[in-house]
Amino acid sequence: MKKFAINLAAFGLMGGCSYVILLLVFGFTAPHMLRPNLPYDNDRIAGFSNLRFREAESVKNVDVLFLGSSHTYRGYDPRIFKRQGLNTFNLGSSAQTLRQTKYLLDLYLDQMNPKVVVLDIYPKFLNLDGVESSIDLLSNTSLGIPALDMVLDIQDMRVFNTFLYNIVTDPFEQETQKQAVLTYKEDIYIRGGYTETYKVFSNSMKPTEIERDEYAFDPEQYKAMLEIKGELDKRNIKTICMQSPILPARYAKAAHKTYIDSTLRSHFPLYFNYNEINQLPEECFSDDQHLNQKGVNIFNAFVSSVIQKQAPYLYAERKRTIR
Repeated sequence: MKKFAINLAAFGLMGGCSYVILLLVFGFTAPHMLRPNLPYDNDRIAGFSNLRFREAESVKNVDVLFLGSSHTYRGYDPRIFKRQGLNTFNLGSSAQTLRQTKYLLDLYLDQMNPKVVVLDIYPKFLNLDGVESSIDLLSNTSLGIPALDMVLDIQDMRVFNTFLYNIVTDPFEQETQKQAVLTYKEDIYIRGGYTETYKVFSNSMKPTEIERDEYAFDPEQYKAMLEIKGELDKRNIKTICMQSPILPARYAKAAHKTYIDSTLRSHFPLYFNYNEINQLPEECFSDDQHLNQKGVNIFNAFVSSVIQKQAPYLYAERKRTIR
């Protein structure tokens, strides 16, 4: 029996080592289409996650922290808030769900120590498993206990492979990533985590061709939302929950909007669905769900007014600093 246990342990060790070696060989040699769960150079550039989270490592004590999906990093311009004297940072990431938002808070909340958090929620992502976003974050953030917790929480082999691959390759890739790429296609990375674009949406789609979003709450996402709110409340951090604008034609077709609004409002008294407040014209969008700079300027004026009303102490502190 003892010999069997030793042989079994040896077999497991050899199998594990072989798996890691095969994963690395496959990751370095296979074309991207055959390894969708492993990092790819263009994935690191598109969305600028690598730049954003490298910059985040040195950011401390912000006034306002923005969290959410690509709607966040394309929708909240730190330069606009800087002109009002606010120090902000944008921790948006592609397809970020609430489960990944929790991971980012575990990673950065102590360091950034925000006075206000703006949590942008795209309801379509409330029913996702978070695999795509997990792969993005594991490929672009520091890997430690919070990353391992997320891997164990998501329980997906693609996420596990990405975690394992990046643990081994990250020290070697850090040198190659020092040459920052600040532009990608029509996008420009702006310090503070923002992605700027002046692209204008050209809508050639018929109403029947516009995607119909089914808004719903996945139980794990709901659990993550409660954990996020509990942590922010415990620290007395004011939380503003925001639903940023999408193309009116797409928003009109979405199902269960009232249910999502009422659920979010029941947990976040400071909840604002901009789609119900003001519908922006097509020239304010770069595609059917993201703002361009013209749209961001309009939307951020509203966000600024909300922050000023709900957190006037930020502006009072600024006046004292100026004096």
